[in-house]
Amino acid sequence: MSGVATLQRPARTDQEWARQISRRLDVLENPRSLRVSDWVINSVDGKLIATRPGQSVNLDNPTGPVSVDLGSLRGFTSTDREEVVNEAKTSAWQELYEKLTGQLNPVDALKSLSDFFRIELGGPISADRIPLIPLTHIRDINRNLILDGGFDTGDTLLGLPDWAHDDTDGRSQPGCAVTTADGTSHVIYSNDIQVAKDDKLNLSVAVKWVGLTALAGSDAIRLNVAAYDASGVMIGGAPTMVASVASPSGNSGGTNGWGTTISGTYTVPDTAVLVTVELTVMASATAGTVKFDDAEARKTGSFLQMYVKDLPADLQSLFGWIEATVNAGLGALGIPALGSLADKLLDFQDGLSDLQDAAEDAFANAQNALGALSDKLGIGDWNNWLSGQWDTLRNALANNPASVLGSLPQSLIAGLTNKIQFLTSGGLFDVTKLSTANGTAPQSIITNLPSDLGSLQTTLNQIGDIFNNNVVTPVNSIVQSVKDWWNQWFGGGSSNAIPLSQKGSANGVAPLNSSSKVPTSYLETNVNNGVAGLNGSGKVATSLLVTDTASNVPTLDTNALLRRTQLPVSAPKVVSMTSAGGAVGTINLNTTEQLNLSVPVGTSIGWQFSGSPLDGQSLLIRIKDTGTAVPLGWATIGGGASWFRPIGVTLPTTTVAGKWLYVGCKWNAADSVLDVIAVGQEV
Repeated sequence: MSGVATLQRPARTDQEWARQISRRLDVLENPRSLRVSDWVINSVDGKLIATRPGQSVNLDNPTGPVSVDLGSLRGFTSTDREEVVNEAKTSAWQELYEKLTGQLNPVDALKSLSDFFRIELGGPISADRIPLIPLTHIRDINRNLILDGGFDTGDTLLGLPDWAHDDTDGRSQPGCAVTTADGTSHVIYSNDIQVAKDDKLNLSVAVKWVGLTALAGSDAIRLNVAAYDASGVMIGGAPTMVASVASPSGNSGGTNGWGTTISGTYTVPDTAVLVTVELTVMASATAGTVKFDDAEARKTGSFLQMYVKDLPADLQSLFGWIEATVNAGLGALGIPALGSLADKLLDFQDGLSDLQDAAEDAFANAQNALGALSDKLGIGDWNNWLSGQWDTLRNALANNPASVLGSLPQSLIAGLTNKIQFLTSGGLFDVTKLSTANGTAPQSIITNLPSDLGSLQTTLNQIGDIFNNNVVTPVNSIVQSVKDWWNQWFGGGSSNAIPLSQKGSANGVAPLNSSSKVPTSYLETNVNNGVAGLNGSGKVATSLLVTDTASNVPTLDTNALLRRTQLPVSAPKVVSMTSAGGAVGTINLNTTEQLNLSVPVGTSIGWQFSGSPLDGQSLLIRIKDTGTAVPLGWATIGGGASWFRPIGVTLPTTTVAGKWLYVGCKWNAADSVLDVIAVGQEV
C-alpha cells in the first residue's frame, strides 16, 4: 500500500490541511517525551529512558505499576478534568493567536489560529517581506528542494503505516526510511516543489535492499516524478520514471549496503506549476526490505545568460563613448582632457559653469547696447519697429520693385530673351519650336554614320549565321567572341547542344556511348534511391529485391518452388443440399470441396456431378438424417456407371439415426470416377 507522506509540503486542499492539523494536535496531546526539571523522559527502542547531560537512567524495570488518582482525593472528578483541559486548550490557542496577530479576544481561537497559519505560512510570500539580498550573498549553488530528504527524524514518515524510520542505519549518517516488500506498492511522496516552464531538476536517492525478491527487469525500485498543472491535475495521468533499479535481488552492495544511488534529470512540462518526487517500491517486489536515504531534487542552471550576455563589452563601449564625448566637449571649451573620466567630468562641469557665466555677461552687454542704440534712433519698441520695416519692404517688392532694386544693367540680362523664347509658361522646353533653333548638329557626329551602320549590319548578319550553324569568318572581335562562346557552350551548334564543360562533370549531363545509351559508370547503383545493378547473367540479384513482404517478390525454396507459407489460405468451398425425392441436385465439382447433405426419412439417394475437376481433387461428403435411419444409395441418376468407386473401404448402405457420416473421395481423372478412400461413422 502507499500513503501520503509528510515531508512538510503545504496542504493542497482544506481537507488535507485539516488532517495535518489534527495529526499535529495528536502529537502535541500525546508527546513522545516529557521534561522534568533538567531530566528528559522518552521512549528509545521500546524502553523508557530518563536522560540529562552526562547521565541516563533506564526506567523500564519497575517492580509493578502503581496508579493513584490524586484528583479524586481532592474531589476532582473526570468531568472537572475535561473542563479544565478544554479551557486550557482554548486559553492557550487564544493567547497564542493574540501574541501572533495583536488582535484580542478572537472568536473560535483555534480556527482563527489555523487560518492565520494557512495564510501566513502556507500562502505566497509578498515582495515587501523579502529583504534586499546583498550581492556578496549570491552564490552559484542549488539547494535541495526536498524537505528532510535524509530522513533525519521519524516525523517525516508520519501517516505512512507501511514505512518506518530506522535511526540506526543510513548512508551518510543514521536515519533512513524502510519498508517491507510484500507484493504491494509502497510510495513516499515528497513535498510539493514549485516549478515553471524550462525548469530542469537533477534527482537522486540512495537505496539499499536486504533479502529482496523481485521480478527481474520490472524496475522494482523506482525514482518517479509526478507533475501537476494549475488545476491540480496530474499531467500525463501517471508519474514519470526518472531512474530505477531494474532487477534488484538479494542484498545490495557497497559500504554497509549503501553502494547504489539512482539518479536522473527531469525536464518540467510547459504547463506544470509543481512536481512531487515519488520514492517507490513496486508490487513486483515480494519479499525483503528496501531503504531510502539522502533524496535530493535540485534545479539545474545558473543565472540566465540572456541577462548578462555581452554586458562587460557593452559597458566598456558605453564608458568609451562617454569619455570620447567628454573629451570632445572639453576640446570645444578649450580645456585639456587630463586625468580619469571622473576628473574630466569635473573639468567639463567647471567649463560649462564658466561658459554660462560668459553667456550671461554677453547677454547683459547686448541688452545694454541695444538700449543705448534705441535711445539714439528714437526707437521705443524694437519688435514693433522691425515688424513695420518688414511690411514696408514686402509691399514695395510686390508693387514697385524698381523702387527697391532699381534698374538692372543690360550686361546682366543679355541674351535672356533668346534663351527663354523656347520655354513654355511652365518652364518646360517647347518641342514645336525646335525647327526655329539656330544651328545644326556638328558634322563630326554624323560624318561616318552610313559606314558605321553598314558595319553594324554585317556584324548582326554574321552573328545570325553563327546561330544557324553556318561557316563564319568573323569580321571583328565582337563576332569572334560570340563564335567562341557558341562553340564552347553549345558545341558549335551540333546535335548535342550541351555545353562541353557540362558533359560528364558534377551536376552536369551524362554523355551517351556509341550505342546512344548512358554508360553505367554514370549511374548510382545498388544504393538507396539508386539503380539496381545486374549480375553476370544480366539479371537483377535477389539481394537487391524486397522479398517475402506484402506487395513484393516471394523467394523460392531449395527446389525452386514456392513455400506453402507464401500461398494464400482460402476457406473450403462448402455446399449444403437436401435430398428430395431420392435425388441429389447436380454437384459442381469445380465449386465444391465439401458437400453437407441432409437426408429426410424415406429417401434413397441418387447422384449427379458436373464440372471439370483436377486429377487428385478432393471431395468430402458429410451426411446426416433427420433423426430416423434411411437407406443410402450410390447410383447415378438416370442409370449409368456409378460415380463412386470404393478403394479399400465399404460404402455404407444406411445412415445411423441422428449420427454424422463422412465419406472422403479423390477424383481419378484417368477413370473419371470418384475413388472413395475413407468412410467415417459417428457412433
